[in-house]
Amino acid sequence: MKKIRTKRSDSLGCFRRVLRIMKLTILLLFTGLMTVSASIYSQATKLTIDLENVSILEVFKQIESSSEFVFIYKNEVVDLDRKVNVNVKGSTVDVILDEIFKDSEVKYEILKKQIILTPERTISSRKAEIPGENEGQLSPPKKMLSGTVTDGKGESIPGASIVVKGTTTGTVTGFDGKFTLEVPEDAKILSVSFVGFVAQEIQIGAHTTFNVVLKEATVGVEEVVVVGYGQQKKETLVGAIANVKSDELEKTGAMANLGQALTGKLAGLTTVLSSGEPGNDDPVILIRGKSTWNDAEPLVLVDGIERKMNDIDVKEVESVSILKDASATAMFGVKGAEGVILITTKRGKLGKPQLSVDGDFGVKFLSRTPDKLDSYEGLKLRNYAIENELPTNEVGWGNYIPTAQLNRYRKPQAEGDEYLFPNVDWPEEMLNDLATTKRVNINISGGTKFAKYFGSLSYLSEGDLLKTGLDNGKGYKSKWAYNRFNYRTNIDFNLTPSTVLSANLSGYVGTKFEGYSTVDGTGASFKAFYSIAPSIFPVRYADGVWGYNVDFSNEGNPVAGINNGGLEKIIRSQVNTDFKLVQKLDFITQGLEVQASLSYDNLFYTSGGVFDNSNMLRKNIDPDIIQVLPGGVYSEEAIAALPAAIRDKYVTYTPSVGTNYFDFYQQPVSYLAEGVRSADYWNANNYLSQIERRLFYQFQINYARQFGKHDISATALVNREEYAKGSMFPTYREDWASRIVYNYDGKYLFETNGAYNGSEKFADKYRFGFFPSVAVGWVVSNEDFLKKYDWLDMLKFRYSVGKVGNDKFASARWAYETTWKIDSPNTPFGYPSYGLSPYTQIIESGIGNPDLHWEKSTKQNLGVELGLLDMFTLNAEFFTDHRTDIFMSASQRKIAAYFGALPVAANLGETKTKGFELELKFQKTTRQGLNYWATWAYTRAIDEVVYMEDPEMTPDYQRNAGFQIEQTRATMSDGILTNWDDVYSSTTYAALSNKYKLPGDYKIIDYNADGQIDTYDSAPYGYPLRPQNTYNFELGFSHKGFSAYVQFYGVYNVTRDVYSVSSAVTMGPWKDAIGQMAYSLQSDYFTAENTDASYKGPRYKTDESTYNGTFYMFDGSYLRLKTAEVSYRFTGTWLKSLGLSSARVYLNGNNLWFWSDMPDDRESNTSRVTYPTYKRVNLGVNLNF
Repeated sequence: MKKIRTKRSDSLGCFRRVLRIMKLTILLLFTGLMTVSASIYSQATKLTIDLENVSILEVFKQIESSSEFVFIYKNEVVDLDRKVNVNVKGSTVDVILDEIFKDSEVKYEILKKQIILTPERTISSRKAEIPGENEGQLSPPKKMLSGTVTDGKGESIPGASIVVKGTTTGTVTGFDGKFTLEVPEDAKILSVSFVGFVAQEIQIGAHTTFNVVLKEATVGVEEVVVVGYGQQKKETLVGAIANVKSDELEKTGAMANLGQALTGKLAGLTTVLSSGEPGNDDPVILIRGKSTWNDAEPLVLVDGIERKMNDIDVKEVESVSILKDASATAMFGVKGAEGVILITTKRGKLGKPQLSVDGDFGVKFLSRTPDKLDSYEGLKLRNYAIENELPTNEVGWGNYIPTAQLNRYRKPQAEGDEYLFPNVDWPEEMLNDLATTKRVNINISGGTKFAKYFGSLSYLSEGDLLKTGLDNGKGYKSKWAYNRFNYRTNIDFNLTPSTVLSANLSGYVGTKFEGYSTVDGTGASFKAFYSIAPSIFPVRYADGVWGYNVDFSNEGNPVAGINNGGLEKIIRSQVNTDFKLVQKLDFITQGLEVQASLSYDNLFYTSGGVFDNSNMLRKNIDPDIIQVLPGGVYSEEAIAALPAAIRDKYVTYTPSVGTNYFDFYQQPVSYLAEGVRSADYWNANNYLSQIERRLFYQFQINYARQFGKHDISATALVNREEYAKGSMFPTYREDWASRIVYNYDGKYLFETNGAYNGSEKFADKYRFGFFPSVAVGWVVSNEDFLKKYDWLDMLKFRYSVGKVGNDKFASARWAYETTWKIDSPNTPFGYPSYGLSPYTQIIESGIGNPDLHWEKSTKQNLGVELGLLDMFTLNAEFFTDHRTDIFMSASQRKIAAYFGALPVAANLGETKTKGFELELKFQKTTRQGLNYWATWAYTRAIDEVVYMEDPEMTPDYQRNAGFQIEQTRATMSDGILTNWDDVYSSTTYAALSNKYKLPGDYKIIDYNADGQIDTYDSAPYGYPLRPQNTYNFELGFSHKGFSAYVQFYGVYNVTRDVYSVSSAVTMGPWKDAIGQMAYSLQSDYFTAENTDASYKGPRYKTDESTYNGTFYMFDGSYLRLKTAEVSYRFTGTWLKSLGLSSARVYLNGNNLWFWSDMPDDRESNTSRVTYPTYKRVNLGVNLNF
């Protein structure tokens, strides 16, 4: 029995390494003799213990509960079940340890308050130092080796074991991760190992210096995956679950939106983004495609509570898991049909306080908007359009622009021509070259035996890419921006050795700035990127008056709009509180515990600011004014000198007069104090109705125990939720759930889950539903007949099947009840002449359906996991989803009008979804310490409508059945009508005039061959707006402190109809509303000389055809460089002198390159006019104290 006491330096670097050893809970093989020095705490602490016939484990627990000592050991080192007697009074801990280990081969070492237990062992390299031990023997030739052992992040690993394979010659790394070791000259292999990391064997050869990088072990702390209401080891997991850790998410830089940070990080998860507006850039998230035409977004739980995730700061997140199959989601029953996203925030760990500070500064700039022809090219095209339609519209000559005037749009001939003949690059005028983003995070974590804590404060500022803030003479500056302050405190109190109380307080205050506007939110200003011609008017005339065009008076000046629309300040304040009590009941039976939790959330909206109803003066100057200006040169002075009658003929103001026919004057703006508003000046944006309250409470019982080779765990819980929004009565939900997990010897796996859910949405008959699942697995690689193959790390098969549900559909509350209302007392009777009833009567206002119930989803999943050569891992998933009883609202149903009322909502629909996921990973670490890796992931999900109610007699090709949900449809063309013979022989339009048909029009296919072109000729085309296939590729390496990383993300089999988005973003043919605008993609238009054109012959006034074939149907596939990062981590003694343990500097970017046939960088259409998407470059620093 040996005992060693060592007094360590109190420096920050040393202590931090000791804490790391504590977190991993094990220390391998400390060898060698150390300088003996008395430990002050161990000598000063006196213990009194009186225990008879108890296990050594009980003695350890008694010592830990009576002092601040912590035991660190491997289970195989100490026989914890051996019975001992301990009877001491006022003794030091070493007296107790000497007694219980006096007859064992265990030695102990006291490092301050840590007691490290290791096996009795003599290291030959140390033995050689003992005088007389090797006298008379001829020592073999020796050589000295040295090196450093670090992890994948470049941080040194203290206490790593360095041993010559097949011998006892070895040492351990110091607290700086360095080692030196004298070995025999013929030593061949060096074995390097540390708890929680994969051991490495390195050929020594002629090398004497080694830089070893250990990668984290397959099974350990990092491989515990968060599942529904608990955690499981990844090795024995049978559900389809994908997981990403915080360090991967942080590579996305200063990404403000957590949903965007998840893009490409998790196989099976698809994000679709349509706007880059600060504070309003939440992506649509889908897991394994879409199986319902109702709400298909997944359930999001933050620390087990249903919450929104997009305003969570990435630095607060420990991990994100997505649950995809029935085995993983069945615990959530009716809420799990669309998949589940589990977000776990960071918590404190035992040890000294660790302070971390992050700062990011980024710039963002425009990604892509459609290319438009300039004024000269656009007006030239308009002239051709006028010529082209002369056979049907001779009066169009009145709009023809003479060549001399046309040339002035291209080459201004005098100063001031830019006002009379404007050539405005509207995206250039609307956008700054760049906008800045800033983010700062400070977090601290640590803990004692009594309390562990994590605290975080973050500030984010998303700058405005729009060119707002111009002087409008009204005393305010407009902007579109978003600032957010996040806070979080997670504390765990160890009230007793078996009782833990956790308290979380978190939330954010988000301040969004935008202009007051209509219900669209940002108004029509973003039409500048799509549908405003460069020649329509100048941004501003020389005298500062905003430009407009009398011929297109409905077309607003977008730059004027964003700078004169007021400044609305919208504040979102979220406050979340969680309390959780965990009580272990090992005194009843080992592994039993109970949990109780309570959460209360509040979301508030307030608004205020400067209201300005675009009160501004605008004017239009007819270009023909050059005919009366001296020398044909524009200037404000020259115009002012013209006689009023002549000037007023060419110059038009709006408003033409002010209030009560006085001259126009600038009206004062209105200042609105911040408050909770039910409506703004536009009677929109009812923030009072958006206030949310959620109360959640849960009771849970867990059991986990191992009996030899049998490992079993079980969970049972019940929870209730009360939720209210605005002034509504609270909604209620009740869930009962259970899970049983079993594995035999780590080989044969079984899991069953069940949820019994209740919802107020349905009548008593259907108010509760049961949703079960079962899963099995086989870890083939753990079989004895495969263990001999070193190249096989993992081979596992798993299968799951189960039923989950969905009640997230829009219906009237309590739609199972028929509702009534009091009718007007003057109800008319009779027709065509009628009289009025003198009586008040009650009428049926809504027909209820007592049979409304859950949508049901039967999910199946087959998974294969393969690990090879300690470098390659492959994960393959094959899945199906059969959805039945899909809800159809009154507006979705197709009932004949003679029914006499709105159709009754019902569960009628059915769909099927199938697909697969593949994920291949490679990681390798060289002897020189170079760590490099690559990941490739691919997801394919295709849905099919089996039944969705369609009108009777609808032809099959126009039914929903047999096609994907939201299948794109279009009238299709077979080229272009190239001559008059084609025109006269073409199929006529049923509802449109045929007299304006011309050569150059599209030859629309009469799909149903009924002799006319109408809506029945619209047929399925391409794919839906969401992609069938997504893929992700990541590549990176690290060496010492340097690392680099790139991520590519792409989609394909997706169709986007750009033309029919909305009137605000139409990319269509000539219309009065857009005057003389055209896009570059329309440059290849039909002429008599260009009959093989891609775009039809241009029109100006006579285009009555709404049939454009598939010209505006774009292949929505894209590939983007989603993320790229280079970084360097500084370590060393010079940092310690600054009070730092490490510092990291990084440069990263998001959406840096975008490859696609689409004219703009938007992944979906939207009815809201859209803020453009952007690229981002970010420079940041991370300091750890």
